[in-house]
Amino acid sequence: MGRSRLRAGVLTWTADLQPTSSSRVYTVVLTYDGDHRPKVRVLRPALEPNEHGELPHIYRSGDLCLYRPGEWTWGDPLTETIVPWTSEWLVFYELWQVTGTWHGTGGTHTGPIDDLVERRPRGRAQRAATVRRKSARSNRRQ
Repeated sequence: MGRSRLRAGVLTWTADLQPTSSSRVYTVVLTYDGDHRPKVRVLRPALEPNEHGELPHIYRSGDLCLYRPGEWTWGDPLTETIVPWTSEWLVFYELWQVTGTWHGTGGTHTGPIDDLVERRPRGRAQRAATVRRKSARSNRRQ
């Protein structure tokens, strides 16, 4: 369930997620302002880096790297994308802690990467992105 707050056009949702019955419980916070990509951080327990001080699929800001550019688009429900992707990320994180290998998609980058600056498309670009998203959804259903 979690707690949500909308202040000055910024949605903040804080919740406890337990991705599997044998997983730890993680407190995460999702922030979304409608103009930039949603951002998710793990508040507790603290994510533990490997012996080299690296964490997989995480931005320098500490936000989780949940998807590749274009996999999430404006208008996609956060409850059907970002929230389940966060749980999936946590499962891959737990597997990585045990095996040392990231089992998720999106390449193999380990360690902080620069934040993806993803802003809402405007005008013609926004309409084109909406058409691409609807086309992709239609193709998935077939």
